[in-house]
Amino acid sequence: MSIDNLTREQKIKLLQLMEEKRRRKATRGSSFEPNAMQQRFLESPALEKYLFAGNGIGKTAMLVNQAHWLATGYNPLRQEKTEVPCRMALVIPTPEKIDSFIEEYRKYNTLDVKQLHKKGKAYVSYISFPNGSYINIFTHDISPLKAEGLELDAVLFDEPPPRSLYISLARGGRTKGRKLRILLAGTPISAAWMRNEIYEPWKKGELPLVECFSGKTEENAMNLADGYIERFSARLSDKERAVRLEGQFFDLDGLALSHLFNYKTHVIKRESFNWDRGNPVVVAIDPHPNKQHVACMLGVDQY
Repeated sequence: MSIDNLTREQKIKLLQLMEEKRRRKATRGSSFEPNAMQQRFLESPALEKYLFAGNGIGKTAMLVNQAHWLATGYNPLRQEKTEVPCRMALVIPTPEKIDSFIEEYRKYNTLDVKQLHKKGKAYVSYISFPNGSYINIFTHDISPLKAEGLELDAVLFDEPPPRSLYISLARGGRTKGRKLRILLAGTPISAAWMRNEIYEPWKKGELPLVECFSGKTEENAMNLADGYIERFSARLSDKERAVRLEGQFFDLDGLALSHLFNYKTHVIKRESFNWDRGNPVVVAIDPHPNKQHVACMLGVDQY
């Protein structure tokens, strides 16, 4: 049947069907086949989802497809339409990783160079979409004050962020009638605050809108080079394997002499002793621009 013979209503319906077909084709991520862990994360209906996993689990692949589905308004795994345009913030540790994120995005979905904007920076800091959706890109070294005041529909974290930046962006979900989505995928080498304020409270059932996931590197073995896990694992200590291959929290990893530190031995509750003010105390402070400062007090008594 010729299009010319169709009524106006039939033509509109045909155009709508063609647009729906085009949209679904653009959003399904044809070459993205999630592993079991990725499937659990992406199919979860929780508004706040946190994955604490080992290296090489496929965290970035998962985030780029989730970002694309939110931007285009359709999640093919859940067969769910989402509201567009979607205003997103993507938080990445360093500017160097932005190119890796874009490269990973293009493995699965089209991203035209015209959609990439630097906005005065030396690197891409903004991604636009034809339907009005956008992604603001921030790095961990940004001042939290610069993230204040944004109104957002979703925040995606590629690796755990500093707490101050997380709080600044989380407050952006205040648009009436819309609910902020928070998605994080990372290896918990740093940002111990997330264990104390998100993971542990979630385990106790105190955060009903949150769902946390864990994943081991071996779950993505089919997408890694042959022998990668064995070679990488051979270079790690037992504690490093727990963090980097199993996604377990290790608050002190990366700090000097952390392997000698034991909470039961080296931390004394303040109320358990009285200190004579006449005895000297030295305070050593370890400041950090992206993590909480740490102070260690060393005292010498008369003995």
